[in-house]
Amino acid sequence: MGDTEAGGSPEAIVFEGVSKEYRMGKVAIRVLDEVSFRVERGTFTALVGPSGSGKSTIIFLAAGIDVPSRGTVRVLGEEISGRSESWRRRWRRRSVGIVFQFFHLIPTLTVLENVMLPMELAGVRGDRESRALDLLEFVGMRGKAGRYPAELSGGEQQRVAIARALAADPPLILADEPTANLDYENKVRVVELLRRASEEGKTVFFATHDEGLVRGADRVVRILDGRIVEA
Repeated sequence: MGDTEAGGSPEAIVFEGVSKEYRMGKVAIRVLDEVSFRVERGTFTALVGPSGSGKSTIIFLAAGIDVPSRGTVRVLGEEISGRSESWRRRWRRRSVGIVFQFFHLIPTLTVLENVMLPMELAGVRGDRESRALDLLEFVGMRGKAGRYPAELSGGEQQRVAIARALAADPPLILADEPTANLDYENKVRVVELLRRASEEGKTVFFATHDEGLVRGADRVVRILDGRIVEA
């Protein structure tokens, strides 16, 4: 995959002059304003800012779910902002694991099936069930592999979501406010699991408004009103 396989660029994420606007009728609302920053490979990096500051937009742009109005986004050596939606979808399946604020587990699938699904979509070969069970062990949820999401607490669902994000062995993990709906104990546990993923070689970039959860980060990128104020 371009520079990734060649071991080129040391950065996992590069934003250069990125702006993002949404239109509501004739009115253009600017969410990001000339955002530039870099995240090095293998780091555990926090994106910090208040609600409405543009954190989720940055995560969605880095994941190729959305594209900028202006500027360029490079992820894992690929310039993704100019690519088609179908290309970005295929690239995302093999390159990025995403942890959302609201879990987004499929309610009709068991915990085990939810974790196996990204492997099927990415065409991962080998014993998918064994890998899924190992990942559930990693997040402390192997004993509930046969349960359905509705039978789990919020903290348990988020731990399953982390296992799912790791399932296809992507080099990059993006997390959008992964602790926002959890109590303090589960917040700490979720951040620790993300940190462990980083220690095992993944690049982890997570968005949060909770200053208390970023003390262990390798680096902090701060955003306010759509502009980077520290990087």
